[in-house]
Amino acid sequence: MLNKLEELIKSLPPLPESVSKINKALSDQDNGFKILTKEIKGDPMISSLILGIINSPAFSLRTEIDTIERAIALLGLKEVAKIALRVIIEDRFEFNLKPYGLTEERFKSINVENVILAKSISNTKYKEFQERLSMVSYFLNLGKILISKLILETNNCEEFKASIKEHGVIKSELEFIGITSIEATIYILRYFNLQLLAEDLSLSLNKNNEIGGLINIIVNSHEDQIGKLTDSSFQKIMIIAMENNLDPEILTLIKKD
Repeated sequence: MLNKLEELIKSLPPLPESVSKINKALSDQDNGFKILTKEIKGDPMISSLILGIINSPAFSLRTEIDTIERAIALLGLKEVAKIALRVIIEDRFEFNLKPYGLTEERFKSINVENVILAKSISNTKYKEFQERLSMVSYFLNLGKILISKLILETNNCEEFKASIKEHGVIKSELEFIGITSIEATIYILRYFNLQLLAEDLSLSLNKNNEIGGLINIIVNSHEDQIGKLTDSSFQKIMIIAMENNLDPEILTLIKKD
């Protein structure tokens, strides 16, 4: 299964040249605004998707943002660049998340909730990780898209869904594929040469580090996929917090049934 997953990743279309230009905008203090605006406005579909995300509950803006220039002015160049990168990368994929029991709308809603949780955590004692948590939160679920494709190709959709219901997402991914969707996401980010993002996400696989523990909490905040946390998932998050010596205050930020 891992070989097939690697083949799927290698078959993904390459990222467009605009990605390198967006990265250039991030490092160009004088012309970054102009470069980013030009790249985003050059693709009306990408521009529309970015404005849709910015006007979502993740940002809780009082008025609608209808231009990329205004979005950058209000949210900052780095935040809009992150959204642009996510939209461009997601555009490489064909959405079908039936094995997870997710519609595309719910999948995107979970992504928004991840961003909101990352922002809330960054407002506690972990402000030093704000930028890294924000960046990683945009990309957490990419691996699910490829795992779904592989499950569908091997005609294991119903068995996989039943396993999720009984054993949870992570155990089911390991049983059917051999890796978790987070590990699949790391493969994807490395394939697209987004090494810093991949390294931060890799930290969530190791114990006893604050940033990894915080990422792991965001990951596990949607292990049941459909609604709020179950008791067992919340217990798991409590264990993650203790193992990584995290401030108990962040547990109050987790929505739970």
